[in-house]
Amino acid sequence: MSIRQRIVMYNDVKKQHYVWEFYLKAWCFEGNKVWCRRNGKIFNTSTENVAQERRFYEITPLTNDEIGLIEAGINTMPKESHNILKLKLKYLVDCGLYNDNTRKNALENEYADMEQKTISILQFIRNGTIEVLNNQYEKNMFSIFLGMQYTRTPKCRNGKINCLPEGQ
Repeated sequence: MSIRQRIVMYNDVKKQHYVWEFYLKAWCFEGNKVWCRRNGKIFNTSTENVAQERRFYEITPLTNDEIGLIEAGINTMPKESHNILKLKLKYLVDCGLYNDNTRKNALENEYADMEQKTISILQFIRNGTIEVLNNQYEKNMFSIFLGMQYTRTPKCRNGKINCLPEGQ
């Protein structure tokens, strides 16, 4: 299936969460409300309104320097991961070249696919059962989920952007 065919299957998502709503539900009260602290003020709101930004995952075309920086990072990883990471990089580069809908939703949909694969794992853990992580596949999926969760935040995204040389 081509990138374009995969993206057409999904809705256009404008509010894109960098903390998965299903994950946030563990801290909910009254259905879908959570307590938040922002700028020293404490308030409650629905999970729909926290840990999200409009078009947070929109992909902009990568420059050759940016691609080189990412490839250099990949080369520092264990060799066993190079192929999958290079495929993911190619996917991101390709998505940046497509129409608005693809650029705006491809990464959101990648995260949604991964989230769906971890629902059962998180449900076990919420119920106090960590034995699910004895299964190597489940353990790998959960590790990938944690890595994705850590790196998909504004703080991490902005840190990566700010590490590029001036004007790049």
